[in-house]
Formats: sequence, C-alpha cells, structure tokens
Amino acid sequence: TGFIDIRTDKVLFTKQFSFEVNEFVWSANDKQFFVSTGSGAVEVCHYPDFAPAHTLQGHTAIVYSLCMSRDRRLLACGSADALVSVWSLDELICLRTFSRLEWPVRTISFSHCSRFLASASEDLVIDISDVTSGERVAAVTTNCAMNSVAWSPKKLLLAYAGDEKERGSMYDSGATQQTTNPSLATMPTNFAGSARDLVCSLDHSTRPTPLSLSSFDPYSALILSLIHIS
Repeated sequence: TGFIDIRTDKVLFTKQFSFEVNEFVWSANDKQFFVSTGSGAVEVCHYPDFAPAHTLQGHTAIVYSLCMSRDRRLLACGSADALVSVWSLDELICLRTFSRLEWPVRTISFSHCSRFLASASEDLVIDISDVTSGERVAAVTTNCAMNSVAWSPKKLLLAYAGDEKERGSMYDSGATQQTTNPSLATMPTNFAGSARDLVCSLDHSTRPTPLSLSSFDPYSALILSLIHIS
C-alpha cells in the first residue's frame, strides 16, 4: 500500500501487509486505518506506525468493500459471503447484518445523511436499506452485475455502474426512476419515504430528460430529478 502526498505527487512511503488488502478507510481523526482482508476480517491499525489496534471479525470470506458513514460513526463491510455488516465505530461492535444479496458484495455506499446504505453484487438488483431498522426501503433492478455504487454527497441520488459496456445510471430514490443512456426507465421499488419538493429535468420541464454519457456533467446531473424524503 502506497501513501502519496498529492501536493507534490510523491510517494511518501509504502506499507507491506502480510495479508490480502482490498480496500481501506481512515478514521475521522486520521489516527486509525481500517483495512479489509482476505480472511473475512477488518484489521484496525494505528497510524502512522500501523501497530495493530483491533480486529473486526464479521465475515467468513474475503471482505471486498468498506465504507464509512458521513457522520463517521458507522463502518459498513461488504463480503464474498454475500453479507453486509454494519459496525459501530464508537464501540467497535457489529450492529446488524444484511443478507438479501446472494452473490459476493462488490460495492457499498452510505447516503449523505447516513440513513441509507446501498449495496450491490452480481445479483441483478441494488439493495437499499434503512441503516437503523435494517429494513429494505428500495430494490433497484439492473441488467448486469454491479461494480460501483455511490450516493451524491448532498442529495438522495445514487449513481451506479456495472459490467455492461458504455452504460451508466443514476437512481432517484424518491422518484423511483433511473437515468441511463440512451433511455429513461422506471424502476420497481417499495420505497417507504414520503415524497416532497419534486425538482425535475435539466431543461426545467416537468419530465426528466435522459443524459448522454458522452456529455455527462456530474454537477448538472444533481438537479436531474430529485425528491427529498423524510
């Protein structure tokens, strides 16, 4: 693992781990480093000496993905055992697991409000869960395995990308619609939030407009079709 000073584009130092590393995240105070492993554990190391601090043993297979909530209180882990675990960073205990996916969990993402967690795999669905209750609030169907999901840092808008060539999508958790190239599709969902304040379209009309990925502007896309939920 290499650490780069982005101001100078120089590698400050490298760290050789004795285990498979798939992903890592920093703690809120930059004093700890969370590392996913091939053994199903997440190793917590002190920084910068990387002395072992804790081991979070929550899975029986490789941990592929890690994501820390925006409020820096929760850590989510996605594993090859098809489970997603959510951990309290205050107590370093597992609060709950989600087991609705059937294939190795490749990617996970917390919403900007830390209320929702999106997780995806080779299943042809993206699972969106309420972190507190553990209940599914939406199921976004896809036509290919997912490689990445990411919530907007400000809105309940989820972007996702999969194995299908030349195609990316965005999911509006309130309007239950996705924007994709080349057409707009309606997504089946059982989203339970109340819908308010509908803002539609790049051209200010009442109908959302498809995005062309060749001219994709991530900042413009944020106003595509957003619904705030309570």
